[in-house]
Amino acid sequence: MKDEVIDIAMIKLMAKIMQEGMTGVKIAELLNDANKKFQFYKGTFQPPGQIQERKESYAQKWLNALKENGWNEALFYIAKQLSDNARIYFEEDESHPYPKTLVKRLKEKLKRTIEGKQERPIIHGKAIKSLLKGIENEELADLLYQDLKDIDLCMSVGAWKSTLILCGSVLEAILSDWLGTLKKEEISKAFKELYPNKKHKEVSDYTLEELIDMAEKVGLIHGYHAAISDGIRNFRNLIHPNLAIRQQIKPSKAIAEIGKQIILVILQERQKIK
Repeated sequence: MKDEVIDIAMIKLMAKIMQEGMTGVKIAELLNDANKKFQFYKGTFQPPGQIQERKESYAQKWLNALKENGWNEALFYIAKQLSDNARIYFEEDESHPYPKTLVKRLKEKLKRTIEGKQERPIIHGKAIKSLLKGIENEELADLLYQDLKDIDLCMSVGAWKSTLILCGSVLEAILSDWLGTLKKEEISKAFKELYPNKKHKEVSDYTLEELIDMAEKVGLIHGYHAAISDGIRNFRNLIHPNLAIRQQIKPSKAIAEIGKQIILVILQERQKIK
């Protein structure tokens, strides 16, 4: 995944292009188009006129929200759509003239961004810090940031076992923290439905298996994310040598990459705009 960086100046330029050259309907259409591709918003964008919002602030608000929640790829996609010569999202009339000069500036900025960017895993630097914004506990966020860097370090030297053990640990911390933000009544009810014969306990005392089951139950993660997470849970058992020998658990590069990616996917799920 590429870490495409859209800075504040470019966001302001994009918002100005949208405000001057597009109708409210077209702005919503572009946002919905991007959302279909990146799934950053839990809902459908309505034109500002339909929800009594000023078009002048509508575009800026949503672009800022994408930036704040770390959806750089979605922003980059929107920027490329705005600079498209086909003018799909523009209706040239007296009220909405095509903002030729502004679009030219955006194209130049995009060109410099593309030429200056370097390929690097999303797990580094500002990109991963933006994904951890949902973690309000600063100490935990710092710990996870270091663990995620260590995962990349382990992968760079082919330490697949260490990678998978770390992935399990990070996954446990993320799910525990996320479930801890929900109302206690909701958690208690879901736990009772999942485990009718178990006495409810604090989220901090859940096993990783229970964390995964509960996260799926309350709708934090999808079924296929839960299935992959459960696979990572099994590979974390590599820390127990006798169990690893009995079950013939063998780590590999492919499995380690899946472990890292599921963590990033779950972090992005948590960052979805509500």
